[in-house]
Parts: sequence; structure tokens; C-alpha cells
Amino acid sequence: MSKQSAILFEGWGYKRPLRKDYVVRGLNLEIRKGERVLLLGSSGIGKSTLLCAIAGVLGNNEAYLSRSTQREDEDGGLTEGDLLVEGLHPQEARGRCALMMQDPEAQMVLQRVGDNVAFGLENLGIEKGEIWRRVRESLRRVGLGDIELSRSTSHLSGGQKQRVALAGAIAMRPSILLLDEPTANLDPKGAKEVSRACHEVLKEDPATVILVEHRADDWLDILNRVVILGRDKDGMVKVAADGSPDEIFSDPSIDFDSLGIWIPSKFALAKLQRKRLEDQIRAKFQSDFNPNFEAQEDQDLTDRGSGKNLIAPTVKFAKKREFERGEVVVQAKDLSIGYSGKSIADNVSFAFESGKITILAGENGAGKSTLAMTVSGLMAPVGGEVEVAPSLARGLKGSPFSWTSRQLCKRIAYVFQNPEHQFVRNTVLEEVMVGFLETGSKKDEARNLAHSLLKRFDLDRYAAANPYTLSGGEKRRLTVASSLASSPEVLILDEPTFGQDRSTWLEIVMLMRSVADSGVAVVAVTHDRELIEFLADKVLTIGDREDCDIKVKGPNERREKERPASLSPLLSRLNPAIRFLCAFVLSIPLFLSLDPLSAGIALTLEFLFMEGCGISLKRALKHVWPIFAMAPWTFLAVVIYGKKGSVTYFEWGMIHVTNKSVYLAFATFLRVLAIAVPAVLLVLGIDSTDLADAASQILHLPERFVYGGLAGIRLFTVLSDDWLQIGQARRSRGLGDRKKAVRFFTQSFSLLILSIRRSTSLSTAMEARGFVGNEKRSWARISRTSYRDWIALSICALIPTSALLLAYYCGTFALGGK
Repeated sequence: MSKQSAILFEGWGYKRPLRKDYVVRGLNLEIRKGERVLLLGSSGIGKSTLLCAIAGVLGNNEAYLSRSTQREDEDGGLTEGDLLVEGLHPQEARGRCALMMQDPEAQMVLQRVGDNVAFGLENLGIEKGEIWRRVRESLRRVGLGDIELSRSTSHLSGGQKQRVALAGAIAMRPSILLLDEPTANLDPKGAKEVSRACHEVLKEDPATVILVEHRADDWLDILNRVVILGRDKDGMVKVAADGSPDEIFSDPSIDFDSLGIWIPSKFALAKLQRKRLEDQIRAKFQSDFNPNFEAQEDQDLTDRGSGKNLIAPTVKFAKKREFERGEVVVQAKDLSIGYSGKSIADNVSFAFESGKITILAGENGAGKSTLAMTVSGLMAPVGGEVEVAPSLARGLKGSPFSWTSRQLCKRIAYVFQNPEHQFVRNTVLEEVMVGFLETGSKKDEARNLAHSLLKRFDLDRYAAANPYTLSGGEKRRLTVASSLASSPEVLILDEPTFGQDRSTWLEIVMLMRSVADSGVAVVAVTHDRELIEFLADKVLTIGDREDCDIKVKGPNERREKERPASLSPLLSRLNPAIRFLCAFVLSIPLFLSLDPLSAGIALTLEFLFMEGCGISLKRALKHVWPIFAMAPWTFLAVVIYGKKGSVTYFEWGMIHVTNKSVYLAFATFLRVLAIAVPAVLLVLGIDSTDLADAASQILHLPERFVYGGLAGIRLFTVLSDDWLQIGQARRSRGLGDRKKAVRFFTQSFSLLILSIRRSTSLSTAMEARGFVGNEKRSWARISRTSYRDWIALSICALIPTSALLLAYYCGTFALGGK
């Protein structure tokens, strides 16, 4: 490896766990220091895998450091060949590389903006004062200099989250910056924000840059090299083209179309590519998108063995015209949409028509998906009506939200924005078979049709693979295929072309046109300008501007105040770890004795302690009333247990109430209150990040455990949204009518898998910022204790000790209730 090499691949390859084929194999590529490289290639060729490998977050140390030909990591992945980053193995070079991923949410490691940017610097062992100087400087460089460091990341737009992630990356001052489709999940405004921020940063920064991005127009002025990946006849990944942007995108000998490459619009070849694109679409349909065009069966989409069309709606409507093109099939009248009964848009009226493609466009967070899911019967309207044509309802009453899951899937299909929300089976083939089986096909017939449909989507080689192991673009195509399998009459797609190269983009566009020409009402929620230009029969814009077709309430851009750390100003000044210990020492000793005297004395002293800290009884009850509401049930449960006593008050069947059971029940009731009430009041309001810092610095708990748990806490709110969308996806696919117990366990299993996936992504983001790397960690926030902490801890230890001693002195102490 030469001194000028930043990255060197020599015969490098990687195979994911449980997969038969390598994602990348036999790659030879050198990237020199200071180069700004655009890495292009078809969807699924392994571009993201290469970036993860460079960042040192693919596999584990053994897989990198072993000198054998093939190395298996602890997860079962297989690596071969050599990869060096500035002369080191990737995990040894952590901290020199910064990775910015596609998903903004996956990169928000901590809850506050400032903490997110500081996280990588802490992992590098940077001194505290320098950390905050770099944090402010980095936020300024990405255009977020005015944002509060304490602002919650949950209140940021997608574009803002990506800029925070970029600030965190550049604050580390890496020598290599890896950008994996950083604008893929963003609307045009958010994409401009991120690309503009990258431009400003890279004007001043000498870092080597590798950018993966299908559409490169906004990035050309910072790039000096383009590398296009392809495969040879043996399936080995090769460099198909390599040169400057002008050389590559002006070379007519390169088959950009077959390589799945979009040519940036500034080059002359882009006009020829666009002309070919138009010709391909027109030649396919011969309709010129004429409203009077009568769709014919497409022989390319027909399974000749079964005589059934692979895109079921095409045959269905070609043979049996239930709708005329332009007939209204779904209509909103004075509709109000929103969440939890709170509307974000009112008095909305529009219609979806058979045989036409309607586009829902607008910025991230405007409410496009909410509107689409309300119309598709997956969310309840806040007000107004969703009406369907009698020919679509076919005897069903009410709006789509009132239909059963199986009734809905035969009529309206929804392709979710996150493909993983829709996965319900262990293999790609079975995933597509679901739609055919739920609409009446026999198993063998469903299997044959599913195979043919997978071939159409270029997914047939993955038939036996687990859906979660596909690339982002492949997952998107799989969800489109599985939704079409149920022969819907209305098809709603949320960002259908996300993550697609030119070839697969064209396949989806032609498919959507084919489905619409067969009589299906097609609706697409999208930011894709080319898709809108080529396909839209009607565009509905959604936003808070006056010129939008559907007006929604604008997002709240308020400046946030820091949340109080406690109900008590005195408690808020205590160290978070000490507060946690106070709750512990107040509660645990009370488990020793089950008697009403010790529990009652402890509860009284606890309320006096809280009063002394500034929390009145009334204010305390406002926050702990659920405990008081549930405690009587413990009393009732113990009373009817019927502990033998000298006096029996009531007896009926299994119920046996005695003086002993009443005594024990009263003691249990008081002990529940004495343990739970102070614990809640003491920990209420503790900031999780501050607690993690204190646990690491004061209690000396392992940092991997502490900060891993902290990141997991932040995932809880995301997973609650996942639970809702998994349920909606199963309803859309015809699986929502199962018994509640079955539905709960299958949905729980899907959530478990998704939570593991999210945890893996979050772990990747943390490791990419040097977490548990080679440097000793520092802290941006120093956690300290004072005399107040030790006085509070002493009082909390004294309360249960006094109560237990008094109970012992009075003869009521009962170890374990005996």
C-alpha cells in the first residue's frame, strides 16, 4: 500500500450470515488521499457494504485481523481478501473514518442535539472544553448554529437530523468521510439542506470522501472521481468504469442503462438517456398515456404455464372491466385527518380514479402518509367521510376502515415507506405467496405465481433468502411485488422508488403504468420528480402553504425550554445516580418485613421528606395516583387468599377471609405504597443522558452497558410507532383478522425482529463514531457529587431503617410476612 493510498481493497469479498452468495467478491480498488469519489452501481451490488467495511463496523476483530484466506466473524459473516484503511485494518482505524447513513433516525444516538454531536468526540477522548467548542463550530458549519444544544432530536425534521449527523461526523475531524445516500429519505427541501451543508463543510476540509448516491446532480462540484461497479460473467464485482466526472459521464461507450446509472442532467448524454427512457415507456404501452387507451394483456407479464398474469390486476381488468378509466372509486368528503383524535387537516375533499395515477406530494412531515393511510382504511378519520364506489365495495357497507382485513386486502393495497414493517414470512418466496394465498390461490399455484413475480422484479435469485437480508432497494421491490399479489383494485405506494437504480426505477415506473392501464387506481406518495413527470395524471400537493391543494397545520417550530429534572428544585440539584440510589435504599429494606406498622411509618416519613423537598402531598398525588389506584387490588388479592386466622369473617367457595388475611392484605397495601411512591417521585424527571453519565463516572458501571442501555431507551418511542405500523401492515395484507392472541404473538415477533434490526443499526452508528474504540473515553458533561447528595442518601437510608427498628421494638416485625 502506497503512502498516498487512503483505502485499498485487494481481492476483497463479504458474504452475509445465512446467505449462499457473496454480496461483494473479488474487488480490487484503490482510493487515494484527498480524493472525492462518487461510488455508483446497481441496487444490491454492495455499495453500503463497502462503506460499512471501510468504517470498521462490518463483522468483528477476528474477521479483520486474521491473515487466513477466509475469515468468519461471530455473526456468521464471511470475509475474504484484504482491506486496509490508511495502512491499518478497519477496526484499528476507527475514529479516522466517519460514516453517515441513509436513515436519519438510526443516527440519533442520544436525545439532545448537543449530546449527539459530542458523542464521537467523547469516544476519541477529547478534552471537555474542546468538545463543546467543536460541537458549536460543527453545528454552525452545517447551518444549525442557532439551534439549542438541549433541543430534543425527536422535534427535528429529517433534513435537520441528517445535518446533526453530519455535524457529529465532521466534529471528529476524520480523514475519511463516508456518505451513504445521505439524502435518500428526504424531500427536495431537506435534500438541498444536507447537500448544501456538505458543500460548505468540504470546501474547508481536506478529508477523503466516498459518496454513494443514485442522483449525483447536486454533488458534482465537490467530486473529482467517479467509480462505477459492475459484475463480470462469474458474478465477481469489478470496476466497470473509473475516471473524472467529465470523463465518465461523457463516455458514450459506457452502457449506463444496463449498469443502472443515472447520468447527471448537465451532461449531453443525459438528454439521450432521457429520450431512451421516454421511448422505452412509450414502446411498452403504445398508449402515449391516452385516456381512451384500452389495455391489452402484456405477454411479458404472463405466466405461460398457468395462463395467469403475474401482475394479477392487469389480467383481471383486461378480461373483466368493472371500472371505466376515470371513474371515481375512492372519494374523501370534508375529511379530517390526524392522530389520536387531533386533526392536522380539515375539510379535505378529493377523489382517486380508476386507471389513473394520483401523486401525493409535499415536504417531510406534511401528512402525506397520514392522508394515504386514512383513505386506505388503515387509520380512522378524525372527521368527515371516505366513500367508495359500489363496484369497489361489492356489497360492503361503510368506509374502508370498517372492513375486515381480508375484505380490505382484496380491494385496497398499501406499500409502506419502511419495507420491514410489511415482512411476515421467513423467505422472500413465502412473502410474495401470502397475497396469492389470502385471495384464494392454492399453495402450488401460489408458489408458481410468486416465482414468476419475483423474476419480474429481479428477485428470483433471492427466493430462499430472508427478506431482512436484502438491500434497501431490493426490500422496496419485494414489498411492491407482495402487495400486487393480492390483486388490489386500488394500489397506494409510499415512496415506491426509494433506493432504486435507473434500471429498477424504470421497472417500477413501467409496472405502475401497466397496473393503472389495467383499471387500477394507483396512488403514489413521493418526492421523486422524474416519477411525477413521467406518470402523474393528477398531483395533489400537501403542506402549510396557501398554494397547496390540501392545507395542513404547520409543524410547531417553538424554541424548547429545558424540562425540569424533578418536581423539586432541591432534588433536581442532586446527582442523578445518587437520586437513583436514594430510591433504591428507600425501597429495598422494606421487603424484609411484611407488617403494617413498618410500612405505614415509612410511608409517613417519606411524605414528610418529600414535603421538606418542596413536593406537597397534593402535587405528589397528581403524579403517583396510578399507584394508589392499583394498590387496592393487591389488598383484595391478598384478602381473598385466606391466610388462616382465629376469626373467619367471610367464606364462599375458594374465598376465605380471616383476621390474618385482612392484616396481611393491609400490610401489603401499605408496603406497595411505601416502596413505589418514593421511587417514582425520586426518579421522575431524571434525564437519561445525565443518568448515563453519572452511572459511568460515579458508579463506574461499564460504559458499553450504560450507553448501550441509554441508546435503547431512546428506541422505545420509535418502537411504539413500529408496533402500530406493523399492525397496520398486517391488516393491509389480509392477516389482521386472526384471533387476538395469535395476532398479538405474531406481531410481537415481528416487533422483536425489527427492534433487533434497529438496535443493530444504532450499534453501527455508535461504533462508526468510535464507541468502544482504541482511545480512552472522555465526557462532555462531568458528573459530580456534593454534600447534598450524601445528606439525601443518608436520610433515605434512615427512613426504612427507623421504620423497621420501630416495628421490631413493637413486636410487629415479620420477616417475609411470617
